[in-house]
Amino acid sequence: MPTQEGITNWLVSADGITFTVDTALDEVAIALAGTPDLELNGATKYINEGENCIVEGFALTFPYQFGQGTLSPLRFQIGWRDSGGNNGAVTELGDTGRINIPDPNYWYDTFTYVPYPATAAAKWHFEITGIIGRVSMFNCPAGLDEEELDIRAHLKIRTTTGLIA
Repeated sequence: MPTQEGITNWLVSADGITFTVDTALDEVAIALAGTPDLELNGATKYINEGENCIVEGFALTFPYQFGQGTLSPLRFQIGWRDSGGNNGAVTELGDTGRINIPDPNYWYDTFTYVPYPATAAAKWHFEITGIIGRVSMFNCPAGLDEEELDIRAHLKIRTTTGLIA
């Protein structure tokens, strides 16, 4: 079996994607605060300037037993930002970087080549730039009512060199 060359990293959003439990409703909207970075071990790490990568897969995970609502499709949008502040969409992952999620809490393989962003001028990293969707309150424990809970975005990438600070 052939081996994969390169270094694989699992990036996770630390915070910024939330929903507030409301047991009086059937579904609640997902909220996005800012553009949360996809981090490695709790810190933003960059891909070297000029380097390409492969996105091996992605997931969007909900806490506890929460599931996707039925009123709107679930999707999140991936962007890039370089250390100089330039940014843009990762269009290789879909229209304007938007990824449709059939179901949360499942891993989806993609193995998509993402070239060094054409307008980047320095080392770069991935961030969440948008999210659309709702969370079902079906069978939600009453003890969680009015709690703000986090949703995590996961992105597994492969690069030829390690990520840098």
